[in-house]
Amino acid sequence: MSSPPDEVGRWSPGAPPDGGASPSARERRLGAEVAALRAAMGGAPLAASLGLLLDAAGADDRPSAFYVADGGAGLHHVVGMSGDAALADEGVAVLPEALARDLTAAGGTVLVERAVDDDPRAWALLARRHGYRGCRAWAIGTAEGGMVGAFAEFFADGQGPPARGAAVGDDLIRVAAVIIARHQEDRDHARAEASLGEARALQAFLLTLSDALRPLADGAAIERAAVRLLGERLAADRVFYAGIDPEGAHWWVRDGYSSGAAAPASGRLNRLPVRGAGTMFSVVDSETDPNLDVGERAAFAARGARAAIGVPLVEHGRPVAMLVIDQATPRRWTEAELALTREAAERGWAAMERARSDERIRKSEERLQLATDATGAASFIWDPDADVIESSGPLAALFGLPEGADITLASALDRFHPASVEPYKQAVADLLDPAKPDRLHQQVRIVRPDGEERWLENTARIHREGGTARVAGMVVDVTARKRAEMRLLDSEEHQRTLVAELQHRVRNITTVMRLTFARTFERAGDMDEMASHFRGRLDAMARTQAMLSRTATRSADLEDLVRDELLSVGATEETGVTLSGPEVVLDHKVAEPLGMALHELTTNALKYGALRVPGGKLAVRWHLHIGEGGGRTLRLTWEEQGVPAVPVRPSREGFGRELIEEALPYRIGAETTLEFRGGGVRCSISVPLADPSGDAAAGGLTR
Repeated sequence: MSSPPDEVGRWSPGAPPDGGASPSARERRLGAEVAALRAAMGGAPLAASLGLLLDAAGADDRPSAFYVADGGAGLHHVVGMSGDAALADEGVAVLPEALARDLTAAGGTVLVERAVDDDPRAWALLARRHGYRGCRAWAIGTAEGGMVGAFAEFFADGQGPPARGAAVGDDLIRVAAVIIARHQEDRDHARAEASLGEARALQAFLLTLSDALRPLADGAAIERAAVRLLGERLAADRVFYAGIDPEGAHWWVRDGYSSGAAAPASGRLNRLPVRGAGTMFSVVDSETDPNLDVGERAAFAARGARAAIGVPLVEHGRPVAMLVIDQATPRRWTEAELALTREAAERGWAAMERARSDERIRKSEERLQLATDATGAASFIWDPDADVIESSGPLAALFGLPEGADITLASALDRFHPASVEPYKQAVADLLDPAKPDRLHQQVRIVRPDGEERWLENTARIHREGGTARVAGMVVDVTARKRAEMRLLDSEEHQRTLVAELQHRVRNITTVMRLTFARTFERAGDMDEMASHFRGRLDAMARTQAMLSRTATRSADLEDLVRDELLSVGATEETGVTLSGPEVVLDHKVAEPLGMALHELTTNALKYGALRVPGGKLAVRWHLHIGEGGGRTLRLTWEEQGVPAVPVRPSREGFGRELIEEALPYRIGAETTLEFRGGGVRCSISVPLADPSGDAAAGGLTR
């Protein structure tokens, strides 16, 4: 079947070949196809195998060529056409429109271009370049419908292709598809073998690198060994690690490797390309690389480098160092070389950081040892992953354990007082969190095996190296200091309590004084006499407060309270006074109003009663009454005798009478009687007292 010059024809398997090809031509074509297939299966180059197919096409009478697709982005010449023309066709890119056009021919569709003068696509460009006026093209497709290449014939006749059967091209593209697929399988296999070899070589080098670095303990020695091995492995001119200053403005180099083709790097570097934290870069030629800015190109030139690889080392999201490989001449780096460089950079840096961390810890341990020798503290290093604690000093003794006993965080927590467990666990969790401070300072209470409670102070700092961490710290017994602090706090609290109590007392006394003053001066009378009464009452209150202040419990002995009041007016046993009763200690709540009542009775006796007249007698007696419920009641009597007077009740109520008959019942729940009899006054006062625990409302104590 033949297609009109301006149409696309589709070949049917049962149709006779166009042009009526002779049996000898078919046999020759079939033989060439078989030879091409055998060559492909035997591993012949793709150009050789497809070249045999051109013979099968009988293409000696017209220019023709095979092209292979490059990942769907373009077609590249493989074989065909004559010398100069084929060379000129090399690498001709297919425009998107041309590629879409050619894909419509997949599966046997033939595209015929009758005249291509105005066609902007790649075939037209090729035709115009070599004087062709048209072309006939077949897309070479796979069974899955993908495009792997194309076969094209070019002709000078602008009226259309010569009378030639499309079946010839269809046969060619079927065989070409098999040959190209075979070639791609061989290529993929070769690439896989190469990748496997590169991976083995990478692992072998990394093993050599690790073996070389493992016995080294000095960070500088590790750095020198790492860059030398990498430089020799890659045949690089210069290899070095560069650190960045805290401000991120400059890089510095301590040491490095140089093959002799370039001067060793040292000192400060103004610019290194940084493409983002952790992003590796490679430069084939610094003079033509479009990704470098003017300053970076100048930095390359200053250190004599044309090609380079850079691997940034990152901590906490920012670069802290970079491994740099320099080449004095342009160099295209392979994927294997880039992968090897990245792995070597990270392993070398991790080894250096580990050595530096060990050195810092060693110096820290020396300082800690000096401190422990001076203070008796214990130093330790804790591995959080294994929960192993290495200690020096009396760590076991601080926990009350035998010397040499193994201690872990878990076993230490078993000795903690329950109140200290959770706060310490949280403090340790915060210490292990990279986003939180790297120091710990905690006071804990422990309980030793013998039951003794002690206070320990733990100060520690975490050191991170790569993916591991270790905690170094010190433990000090601060029990004495803690107990002193607690005593001070108790003292301060007691002082605050006393001050509050004093303020309360002052307010109460002020209130009593105000009432006393008001009741003393509320009635008209001799001013001197009223002033004398007021001073006496103030003195009585002062004596009671002085007595209460002499004890920590602010209590007063009843006998002392009575005796002091009588002594204030010179009344003693020699003057006819009798005191009798058991020892009773009164709370200030009872002592204060009872002292005032005793003062009023004493003043009355001194002015009108037994303490005024010769031969007068005064008996003050008290005893404790125990009720059915066990409650205690103080019963006190004041009884005067020998007063030559007729029993006359005062015509008005004075301050003393009001205090005894009204204030005492109100303030301390007392029951009182006040009798003015012939021979003198008799007063009885019954006050409920507290039980020995001090829980009674009235607040009295007995002993």
